[in-house]
Amino acid sequence: TTSAGIAIAASKVDGKLTNKADIEKAINASIGENSKARMGSVAVKNSTIGKTGKVTNKADISKAINASIGKGSTANMGSIDMQGSKIKGTVSNNAKIDKAINASIGENSRANMGTISMKNATIGKSGKVTNKANVTKAINASIGKGSTANMGSIDMQGGKVKGTVSNDATIDKAINASIGENSRANMGSVSMKNSTVGKQ
Repeated sequence: TTSAGIAIAASKVDGKLTNKADIEKAINASIGENSKARMGSVAVKNSTIGKTGKVTNKADISKAINASIGKGSTANMGSIDMQGSKIKGTVSNNAKIDKAINASIGENSRANMGTISMKNATIGKSGKVTNKANVTKAINASIGKGSTANMGSIDMQGGKVKGTVSNDATIDKAINASIGENSRANMGSVSMKNSTVGKQ
C-alpha cells in the first residue's frame, strides 16, 4: 500500500521522476495476498527511465476511499503505476479527485481512477503519454476475478508509443462498474493492449 510518495523497485532511473500529492481525508487499503493500493503516488517496478525520460504525477485527492480486496488485486487512484516498462519520452498525469470510491474486489481485479497504468510498455523519445482527470463524486469498481474498471485513466498493457497518447476527462456524478469474471468497464479512459502509436 502506497500513499503520497514514490516507490521504486528493481528499476534504473536516469531521467526525471516527480511526484506531488495533496491528500486530505482519505482511506487507502489493500487486503489480500499481493494486493496493492496506490493513492497519489508513483510506483516504478522492473522499469527503465532513460536520460530523456520524464515521469510526472500530480494529485489532489480529498475525501476518497481507494481499496483493493483479493489476491493479486490492484487499486490505483491519482497515481502512475509502471511495471516492466521503458521510458525515454514523457509520461504525465494530473488528477483532481474529490469524494470518490475506487475499489477492486476479486482475484486479480483492477480498478484505476485518475491514473496512468503501464505494464510492459515502451515510450520512445518523442512519445508523450498525457492524462488529466477531474473526477468529483464518482464510484469506480471492478468486482469479480480478472475484472477491470477504468475511470479518467490511461490503461496501457503492452505496446509502443512513439507519438502522442492523450486523455482529458471531466467526470462529475458518475458510477462506472464491471461485475463478473474478466468483465471490463471504461469511463473517460484510454485502454490500450499490445498497441503501437506513432511511427512504425
